Amino acid sequence: MHVLGLIVEYNPFHNGHLYHLTMSKKLTGATHVVAVMSGNFIQRGEPALVDKWARCKMALFSGVDLVIELPAVYAVQSAEIFAYGAIKLLNETRIVDSICFGSESGDIQALKKAAEILAYENPSFKDSVKKHLKRGVSFPVARQLALQESVDGVHQILSTPNNILAVEYLKNLIRLNSNVKPYTIKRISSGYHDVEISHISSATAIRNALKKGHVDHVKGTMPDTCYSVLVEQFRKGKGPVFMENFEALIFFVLRRSSEKALRAIQDVSEGLENRLLKCSRETGELSALINQIKTKRYTMTRINRILIHALLGMEKRQLNTFNDNGGPQYIRVLGFNEKGRELLKLIKKNSPLPIISNIGDISKYPEPTRSMLEIEAKATDLYVLGFKNPEEKRAGRDQTASPIII
Repeated sequence: MHVLGLIVEYNPFHNGHLYHLTMSKKLTGATHVVAVMSGNFIQRGEPALVDKWARCKMALFSGVDLVIELPAVYAVQSAEIFAYGAIKLLNETRIVDSICFGSESGDIQALKKAAEILAYENPSFKDSVKKHLKRGVSFPVARQLALQESVDGVHQILSTPNNILAVEYLKNLIRLNSNVKPYTIKRISSGYHDVEISHISSATAIRNALKKGHVDHVKGTMPDTCYSVLVEQFRKGKGPVFMENFEALIFFVLRRSSEKALRAIQDVSEGLENRLLKCSRETGELSALINQIKTKRYTMTRINRILIHALLGMEKRQLNTFNDNGGPQYIRVLGFNEKGRELLKLIKKNSPLPIISNIGDISKYPEPTRSMLEIEAKATDLYVLGFKNPEEKRAGRDQTASPIII
């Protein structure tokens, strides 16, 4: 048995994902695949197009054997924190032999070189980052510039989103002294932010088409089974879900919050709480709010994440507590097939983390597991408010849902 680990969002699962999954299995010789998947809110600070159970079903129909959930407190984060949570979770299963991720580079050695610099962060590198931050650029840009000054051969390695994640995955494997072997596959065709529809389209292009109501246009961009799942979710009034669905809720949270309360929110720093309050009172449109808050230093993606953090009440102290206690506290099973059942038996035998299939009463769990599950349940309870069907907006789905089994 050779177990391949993947870190995914599948928002939604498309032909590019299928290519990556197929090639990853071939490259690593994997017999079984476990995927760590973001839940109802994703890394770039947006709600998922359809809920995590629908996206889990897409993954299982397409060749993944076991889907486990990346807790929301790690899913909606910067690349560094997102990667830490996902890699730690895969590592703690104690059954994963290899991990394979997409990158614009496709050069595992160049990515490793960059990861080693970031993993050990010598004083000169830190000073270089600080120097560039003082110029007013964002942290990702400052780190890219510092990396270019530190070593030859990694020019622009951190200038693209999948390379950034790839380096963070590798950095965390190094810091965890993990035995998991890393591989990378060069992205093909559409880039991460490309908006044109084609056979290999980016998830961004697919979401943009769906936002315009062009459901039939995306049929050729994904496997038929995944398209069927997507259409069925829409038929039930359970999507598509976009950031705009939460516009009123976001303004409500910001306008009722104090400076002190916003200062405590994850990723809010350097007086940004004042800007959040001011701008939330000067406009009532979400896109205008984000554009007013955004600066060279505070990117649109970071602002989006902060708005989701505020919506979910995710505070810095909570993340610090979870990290101090070893990161993800459990292995939440979203779905599996027969081969996935074999993986679950092995995880139960080898992993120090508890496996959770049915959450039930959250109060029965010890801290900090309880707090992590409470954030997850709150995230789902708020997410379903983005549905069109009133009957699907009821709270409590996380506590009662069973894993998808195919």
